[in-house]
Amino acid sequence: RSKSMKSLAVQQQYQANEAWWHCIPHIEYNPLGVGCIEITWEFADDDLIDLISHYQLYLNRVSYKQHIPVNKNKIVVKGLAGGRNYETTMMVYPKDKRLLPQQSNIVVRFSFILFLI
Repeated sequence: RSKSMKSLAVQQQYQANEAWWHCIPHIEYNPLGVGCIEITWEFADDDLIDLISHYQLYLNRVSYKQHIPVNKNKIVVKGLAGGRNYETTMMVYPKDKRLLPQQSNIVVRFSFILFLI
């Protein structure tokens, strides 16, 4: 390989790394009722979608939903127990194996217990 080809390959990898940082999702949650929340995030920009393989949702550091497609931007989580904290995070995985998976922000939700008298 010539020196200019190596330089071009390094430059292309740098651009891919820089673009990949813009694929990190920012998640939010919306309560839907007792024991149920909706996790949402913004769609990746059109020019970045080809970098993303899929998303994966974690609750309390345990995988809740694997292989969430790129064309989705919300997921409903059901069956949450009352009186517990739930740490929610989303991982985004690249198609290019030279890039590393990235983690979203962490959302902590306290699930309340409702008492009817």
